[in-house]
Amino acid sequence: MKQLLTLLPATCLSILANAQCDVNVPSNATVIYADGTVTDGGNFWVCEGITATFTGFAPFVYAEEGCTITVTGLLGAFVVKANSTITLNGNNNNVVYDATTTLIDNGNNNISSVCPVVVLDYSNAPVGGCSTSMVVAANGKEVVTSIHPNPAHEQVNIAVLGDVLLGVQLIDMSGRVVIGDAGAQGRAWI
Repeated sequence: MKQLLTLLPATCLSILANAQCDVNVPSNATVIYADGTVTDGGNFWVCEGITATFTGFAPFVYAEEGCTITVTGLLGAFVVKANSTITLNGNNNNVVYDATTTLIDNGNNNISSVCPVVVLDYSNAPVGGCSTSMVVAANGKEVVTSIHPNPAHEQVNIAVLGDVLLGVQLIDMSGRVVIGDAGAQGRAWI
């Protein structure tokens, strides 16, 4: 019986089917909605497309898609979804990331696990959640760039560009109009 031996370059990272690729976002996570630097604190949930630098200690960090994260401190466990870039300048970090994410490891003793897909379970996530990035156009011009938090409990923030008259209708998970006059085509003017 013959064996086939395949040599892989040392730079290849294997995709680990047994890595913890499905994790829960805890209810005590602080939601990061805007680009910036995090110096210290508890657990963090980084919203989609955010650029963040972690300089202190954080026990758990969960990052959505399209983030650019730089770590100079220590993250106990760091889970990153798709199409992100992670730069580890710190030491002894533990990172689990999606196969479409780029990892740059400039530190020492960092442990990384590549998953085919990273799945975040939001069943215990903080009320309010992450922002929904979106573009709403009117007459060929961008007018709304984001709505957050999503899902919302009591307050919703809508980022609007310029002076526009905007009709808004909020609908709950059951399809019921929560805000907006259904008799006037379900619009609330802001």
